[in-house]
Amino acid sequence: MVELIRDARCVKVHPAAPRLGYPDLPRTAEESMNEGRSSHYDEAVTWLAKARDAHLAAGREKEWRAYLEELIARHRRKYKLRPMLGDLA
Repeated sequence: MVELIRDARCVKVHPAAPRLGYPDLPRTAEESMNEGRSSHYDEAVTWLAKARDAHLAAGREKEWRAYLEELIARHRRKYKLRPMLGDLA
């Protein structure tokens, strides 16, 4: 339930004020990835895709790319997750 509320808020905020929508998105995704449960990786990547879209809409592509590179490095041994992260580039 909380996930849906958070998701709905970010989707609504994103077009008008993208900076307001993305701070919670990476944190939500990282919680799923850090738990190491591969069954949650799809959900994490969905959150990250929304964070990417918000960063790009806010003109913060460099920040997004740096963040994504750091995530890829941190999770390089998670063989299911690694290609999913690469697709977000």
